[in-house]
Parts: sequence; C-alpha cells; structure tokens
Amino acid sequence: MIYHYFKIWLSDSKKSLSYFSIFEKVIEYSIYFVTLNLVLNNIYLSLTLLFLIIFVKYVYINIYILKQLINSNDFIYLLLKPVNPIFRILIYGTNLIDLVLSLLIIIIFCISFPSKLLLVFGVLTILFALHVFVLSITLFMNYKLPTEKLLLLLVIGLLPVILNNSLLGLASLMGILSTLLFAISFLFLSFKLWNYRLKNFL
Repeated sequence: MIYHYFKIWLSDSKKSLSYFSIFEKVIEYSIYFVTLNLVLNNIYLSLTLLFLIIFVKYVYINIYILKQLINSNDFIYLLLKPVNPIFRILIYGTNLIDLVLSLLIIIIFCISFPSKLLLVFGVLTILFALHVFVLSITLFMNYKLPTEKLLLLLVIGLLPVILNNSLLGLASLMGILSTLLFAISFLFLSFKLWNYRLKNFL
C-alpha cells in the first residue's frame, strides 16, 4: 500500500516538474549554499545547514497538509485505510528535487565520514522522529497550536549539539551510542504519541 502511494506521488511529481522549476530550485539552493559557505567558511557545515533548511521546509509543508486534511474532514477517510496515515502525509509532502538534493548531501557525508555512518543514521533518525513528534503535537492539539513555531524552536534548540558532535565527526564512541539510543527512543515515543492520538481522534 505504501508503495502504491509512492508510485502515485512519483507520477504526480514528474508531471509537475519542468526545466524552469528545476532551474529555479538549483538557483535557490545554490544561493543558500554559497551564502552559508561565505559566512561559515566550512563546506560540511554549510551542507548540513542547507539540509536543515530543506528539512524544515518539508515539515512545514506536511504540517500544512495535515491541517488541511483535518479542516476538510478528509483525515477521517485516511483512518479507514490499512496504512498509517502518517506515511501518506510524509510521501505526499515530499518534493522530488528536495529529495534528490537531500540524498546527495547524505551520500557526501557518508563518503566523507565513513567511520561515522552510525552517527549519520542516528541524526537522520532524530530528524525523522522530530518530524513525527511535531505532526503528533499538531494532531494532539487539534491543529490549533502554531506547531510551525514549535518546530523552529526544537530545531534551533536540539540540533546544534548534534551538528557539532556528530556530523562534523567530533563525537566519541560514547557520543555515537548516546546519539543512537536517543534517536531510537525519541522515534519510539513519537510514534507512540501519534498512534495514541489516532485512537482518540474520533
């Protein structure tokens, strides 16, 4: 079923793509990267912050999609599907160009820091858990809470420590294990919160 949604999304994404939209995205992210690199003078940190910009935009879009589904009462129909509705939201909120760029950044980090693959995995898991958590809060508060601001505060407050100790290759073995443990625990609790709210949504 998830694969079915993915095929529909991929088909729709291809139809919406144009040379102009690709060119526009390339210019946009090139400006971001060049500006960040000029200020920070660090390619990897600039790529990391560029990845976070894409991530925040992605979650903002998914928050908007979730609120629209609730407002239109279409979210109730998603509950009748055999697949958890969060996966449909995650798939349809994805921009193909952003996805490709994000994968390229991840590959660059994996190649540049092969000994830190577990940390890269841990950080990505934390980001995914943060995404699920923010959507859960949106659903839990009946979408009245400005979760976009909550997301921004969480990103600003949580990720600098991870960036300094993990993605830049400065973490110790204990840091690696701590990051992985926190990532898995956070993801588990985020899904627990989401599933709890789903059961009590109606």
